[in-house]
Amino acid sequence: MIETKRSIPSGKELDEETGLYYYGARYLDPKTSHWLSTDPAMGEYIPGAPVNDEIRKQNQNLPGMGGVFNIVNLHTYHYAGNNPVKYTDPTGMWILNSDESYTAEKGDTLWGLAEQITGEGQNWKNYGYTEEQAKKLKPGDVVNPLVFDSADDAAISWGNRYLELSRFVDCEFGSTIYEINTPDGSMKYSYTDINIGSAHKVFPFLYKDLAKIESYIHTHGEESGPGYDDENFSSVDIKIANSLKMNGYLVTPSGRIKKYCRYHDFYKDVIDIDPSRGPRR
Repeated sequence: MIETKRSIPSGKELDEETGLYYYGARYLDPKTSHWLSTDPAMGEYIPGAPVNDEIRKQNQNLPGMGGVFNIVNLHTYHYAGNNPVKYTDPTGMWILNSDESYTAEKGDTLWGLAEQITGEGQNWKNYGYTEEQAKKLKPGDVVNPLVFDSADDAAISWGNRYLELSRFVDCEFGSTIYEINTPDGSMKYSYTDINIGSAHKVFPFLYKDLAKIESYIHTHGEESGPGYDDENFSSVDIKIANSLKMNGYLVTPSGRIKKYCRYHDFYKDVIDIDPSRGPRR
């Protein structure tokens, strides 16, 4: 019999001696789903006296999604905003949001975030921050680690992430790829959560700022058999791209990535993206 340690969705292991989970900043009691100590950022939750424009601006962006004005934060021992279905708190400080961005708490660093996600702290440089900006990170700042140099790279990452699950459930998945103006002034790309459709149709999950959407991307699930060409864009796929006035990506059941290039209303083309090169971040 193999002895195993119990763990929870955040990946933290149970300390058999104490019956608690250690997150780095705090201990979590799994029986009550509460921390044993208060949030280290609690002092930052309280607004300052509005004596100048800088403090007034800080008061408008308090950590914990509203500081003391968010009633959930009045319970300083809560876990992930009392909503572990939507959020996780991997270290007891950084909060993982539903769109896979992270909200900084007191003491959090980009190095620590990159080390937590990738195992290599220096990968924080992929997030679009200069060293000076990284030093100024403060509680309440939101960081999106899913950033890529091009829309093609974002599409490759998305395909690697969702294709197998889409094939397994035999449903089409759909998202949008959008532009990000990073703190260092460069243009990057990321993608939204997914919409799950039927076996032969899905409308993509739209990014909240429509003007920043570069393209939509979707899968074709599992091979459908005779009568269906799952390795190419369908007429419905093209119709969606044209109606949204954007480029489109298709991740086929065999793992190919195709791009519908909508340069102008009168000129369109389909090209193959080589997923084997991997995304550049």
